[in-house]
Amino acid sequence: MACHVADLELVAATRAGEPAARREFARRMRCVPRILAVLNRRLRVRLTADDLEDVVQEAVSSIWRRVDSYEGRGSLESWTYPFCRRSLSAHLRSGERRPAHLSLDEAVDGTEDPEPSAEFERVRSALAKLGRRRQAVVRLRLFEHLGFEEVARRLAVSISTAKNDYASALDRLREILASRGEGVER
Repeated sequence: MACHVADLELVAATRAGEPAARREFARRMRCVPRILAVLNRRLRVRLTADDLEDVVQEAVSSIWRRVDSYEGRGSLESWTYPFCRRSLSAHLRSGERRPAHLSLDEAVDGTEDPEPSAEFERVRSALAKLGRRRQAVVRLRLFEHLGFEEVARRLAVSISTAKNDYASALDRLREILASRGEGVER
């Protein structure tokens, strides 16, 4: 199990009130609207922009109230996902703009939108064919939204190595997907 020491330090500094840490924490919390937007796209009856903004505010508020429970077992962004899902579920249960008979689990995990799942599975399968370091670079850049400096630091490589690994990983993913008749957008 990986320990995200830098994220633990960021949380501690944020809780201590350090201005730079609070700015970085706020920047990292930009993942919350993105996570909720993805969940919203999977709903049969989508939330309005105003409703979605309400859910974002509730999720961020929940995250902030529980920031002391972060233990570093995953990235800070990964840790926020359950807060996002719970906030969205609570909003749906409240009866606002959603039929009471449709739960979030039915909406998110159903088969009403198979293309994203199939596409995700194709990319996940192609990603598994990369070497460990290239996989890690792609995951850190695309899934955790880290800059090359942070990727390099976490992988204990130079920034240029991280950039080269990322570029070659994307090229290899394009090759793998092209061989299957699928493409990767640049």
